[in-house]
Amino acid sequence: MQPNQNLKENVMHGTPALRCAFYHSVVDGVSTFVPHHWHDELELIYFRGGRFRLEVGMQAVPIDGETLVFLNAGELHSIASQGFGVEDALVFDPMMLSFDAMDAAQTGLLQPLAGGRLLLPRRIPAGHVLFAPIREEFERITSAFCPDGQPGHFQTTLAADDLTGHLFVKSALLRILGLLYEHAMFLPSEGNANRKIDAVKSALRYIGDHYQEQLYIGDLAALAGMNEQYFCRFFKSAIGRSPMEYVNFYRCKQAARLLRDTDKPVMDICLDCGFNNLGNFLKTFKRHYGATPLQYRKATSKSK
Repeated sequence: MQPNQNLKENVMHGTPALRCAFYHSVVDGVSTFVPHHWHDELELIYFRGGRFRLEVGMQAVPIDGETLVFLNAGELHSIASQGFGVEDALVFDPMMLSFDAMDAAQTGLLQPLAGGRLLLPRRIPAGHVLFAPIREEFERITSAFCPDGQPGHFQTTLAADDLTGHLFVKSALLRILGLLYEHAMFLPSEGNANRKIDAVKSALRYIGDHYQEQLYIGDLAALAGMNEQYFCRFFKSAIGRSPMEYVNFYRCKQAARLLRDTDKPVMDICLDCGFNNLGNFLKTFKRHYGATPLQYRKATSKSK
């Protein structure tokens, strides 16, 4: 799942007919394969095996083995792999499950979830009483996005006329929400507890919009409403990198995208991504990707 240039994913997950999308990832090695981002939809992640480090807001959630994780709307998060692992994620708008009739499920659960007044639990580890039944429902969803039954042959969205798939996905999600409600797993909203995280989001959004320009710590700190020293400490505790380390990381991510998807010369990509010095760009890019830009372009062109 790759975040867009503003870190808030403004792209539609799924289609107008079914507002959900399925993402399958197989990773091998130590890397942040889902950089920090957030979206308005809810997310259900099934870590099928392996070791990962999930960060949500300022909370680190270590994953070791099979685990189910829920993410609420607007939560800033990232995922790093710690070796070989498999991760499947369903990103969905809870209002795709809504009913025409304003029944108790609509007013007491779906609307509060969509409005952020009710929160999903963070994780359901293997061994929890709900793990097996929720995993069973998740596998029904997985099969809908893998129509030919071949391992690894997943589609991200369902066709508009795939009524069977739509019904399986919706019914499985409703069953999952019902299980969580039956066991009193939903949490009340934390209100303004995430105000500082929202300040960091403002800085991240600004970086996404202005990474091609010269950026100053003072401007980022002012957006967050903090002095520079406190902002730097808080940003690193939330993101795991200092502000300028993150700026260079983000610039390199954009450079990697251009190297993969365009034939632009390396010097042009260097300048397009906010680096004013080619030598600094080459050194920074190699630190993040373990290869020079040309080596990276050659390796990724072979894998297409």
